[in-house]
Parts: sequence; C-alpha cells; structure tokens
Amino acid sequence: GPWGGTLYHLDDLPFRLNDMPSSYGGFREAVKGLEVRKVLDAPEEVKCVPMKNVLEPGPAPRP
Repeated sequence: GPWGGTLYHLDDLPFRLNDMPSSYGGFREAVKGLEVRKVLDAPEEVKCVPMKNVLEPGPAPRP
C-alpha cells in the first residue's frame, strides 16, 4: 500500500487524511511530539504458500 514507506503510521496521525495540513510546516506542527513506531524485526524464514496446478520445471513446449 501507499503507506509502507512513511515515517508515521496512518493510525497514529492526529488528523484524518482529508484534514491533513497542506503545508509541511502545518504537518510538522501537527505531528510534533508524536512518536515513530519501532521497526518490526525481519522474520528468520518466510515460507511460500504451496501452489496448485503449476507446471513442473522443464523445457518449454514447442508450438
């Protein structure tokens, strides 16, 4: 989503998106004192979901 690379979590902002200040100064004043959430640790392993009806690896069929 569009909020994956932001400093503040959307739920932590002290205003609704429709009410977001239109200038950086207004935004900065609104979030002054707001704490940034801690970063989550990366998982040791990420398992893939098994896929059904997938072709076995091999050469591509000729037309």
